[in-house]
Amino acid sequence: MPKEAVTPDLVQLTRRAVDALNRRDFDAVMSLLDPAAVWEGYNLPAIEGATAIRSFLEDWIGNYEYEYEYGLEEVHDLGSGVTFVVTRQRAGMPGSDSTIQELWASAPRRA
Repeated sequence: MPKEAVTPDLVQLTRRAVDALNRRDFDAVMSLLDPAAVWEGYNLPAIEGATAIRSFLEDWIGNYEYEYEYGLEEVHDLGSGVTFVVTRQRAGMPGSDSTIQELWASAPRRA
């Protein structure tokens, strides 16, 4: 009897990705992505492929000297491979004791 495809729990995958980002565990983050994944965001060029996405994340998070926290405020599975995610990024600015905080909403889609 052939195995049926298992639909991933997108809420759990999102939580695992956020936890891995907070640990700066890029291997764990990448293990959750398809090698052909594409990251598209407002006011950003599309980043194609898991290797390029990893490089982007390492550069982005690596810019914060003393603090980086990526918090998951909400995550909902909307069906058809789409989630609605609200995250809060809090980070220490290089060369300063100041921090920034951003609230983001996104709707990632798993193809």
